[in-house]
Amino acid sequence: QQALPQLLASADAREVSEVVTLMNQLILKFKNKIGSSVSQLVGPLTMSIFSLVSSLDAAIATSSSAGANANAPQSDDVRERRALLRSYYSFVHSLVHNDLTYVLGDGANSGHAAGMLRVLQQGCLEGPDMQLQRQCFVTLQKIVEAWGGSDPSFDQYVLNEMLPVCFGVFAQPHFTTSDAAALPLIESLIGLQRAMLSKLGSPFATYLADVHLPAAGCSADFAAQYCSLLNDGNVKELAGFLRQQLASASR
Repeated sequence: QQALPQLLASADAREVSEVVTLMNQLILKFKNKIGSSVSQLVGPLTMSIFSLVSSLDAAIATSSSAGANANAPQSDDVRERRALLRSYYSFVHSLVHNDLTYVLGDGANSGHAAGMLRVLQQGCLEGPDMQLQRQCFVTLQKIVEAWGGSDPSFDQYVLNEMLPVCFGVFAQPHFTTSDAAALPLIESLIGLQRAMLSKLGSPFATYLADVHLPAAGCSADFAAQYCSLLNDGNVKELAGFLRQQLASASR
């Protein structure tokens, strides 16, 4: 374990992904019993993945892949970047679903929290894999459930940065309600908003109804109906309402 952080610093994408796979297996088996050990690896693993992704982003930006459609054939760099991010998403997903959310803000790991949230939000939007987008929303939901309502700065971040992602999904070029994965994705972003409402309370409800939805160009009737359904907590009913509104808007 002591040597692993040093090894990660010089590991390639395949090696890092293999480490993540191993970590996920250990987390699934031992859960919070290995919290202290996992906590020591969150920082090095995060830095290694982010560094590799940054290098790949630079390579992609200078290649013909930069403007490629999400559904078009992808270069090796694009595929490697997606594989790395998929590994990172799976790692954080394993943590939050096995009573280890606290290690993400533990000690030195708190310095990586902003980057982690940014990358997860990016995963909520990037296509074409809607199932992976759903995983990122579910992970954010667990984080909001753990951290929301106890830190004013985080609560403000939820309103200003995380909430817009819930609606930004619908503007992505690959998103279509006809895709079988669209409904589970919509339900997951509603689940995240339900967590926001539960942890932040009336300030979230007021901000959503009076600020965010009007600023997005939504009518007063839409905002009132949306907020009412969200408050009722019937995720499937609200998902159906959203799909209907999206279908009408696309005609």
